[in-house]
Amino acid sequence: MKSLWSSNVLLITLTAVSLFGWQPEARAALIQWSISSGGNGHFYDTTPAGSSWTDAEAYAISQGGHLVSIDDSAENAFIQATFLTGPSATEDFWIGLNSPVGDFTDPATWVWVNGSTSNYRNWRPGQPDFGTGNDRFAAINFTGDATWDNYPNSSFRMPRGIYEVEAVPVPSAVWLFGSGLLGLVGVAQRKKIA
Repeated sequence: MKSLWSSNVLLITLTAVSLFGWQPEARAALIQWSISSGGNGHFYDTTPAGSSWTDAEAYAISQGGHLVSIDDSAENAFIQATFLTGPSATEDFWIGLNSPVGDFTDPATWVWVNGSTSNYRNWRPGQPDFGTGNDRFAAINFTGDATWDNYPNSSFRMPRGIYEVEAVPVPSAVWLFGSGLLGLVGVAQRKKIA
């Protein structure tokens, strides 16, 4: 009986974690751009280390999001005020814009990795350019002014990424869900015994 109870608890916990994607230790530093301050309600953070664009996007996906899609000048200003200050004022970061096919020097070929249809762009003058010959990935802050530049996937600069998560599950909701399932399992077990 105790073994069945333990396996049910484990199954419910794993189900709740997989359904809600709860990772509290990985999400402790997320910063919300609140709706009350004119934001979109999404959460933001940086990848822990410099990497290629594809590795930064893979990390963002592992955290439940994507590299940031900057949909307007207000969001660009939020990113600048939040991440491009202090020691990071001159650091560049990957963003979720890329040119997967076609002429990457043509601004019309650039798309957001999360599927956003925003046409907002903040390229620095002369960008996107030919660069190294395969500069299909965008970064913000090359010149320290929150404008964008295009780099190759494994850039000579190897920046960190800024990623965006639309919603962060509330840990108490996971436990509430799990408690409800435990209650149902307990009732079902009692009926089998009786």
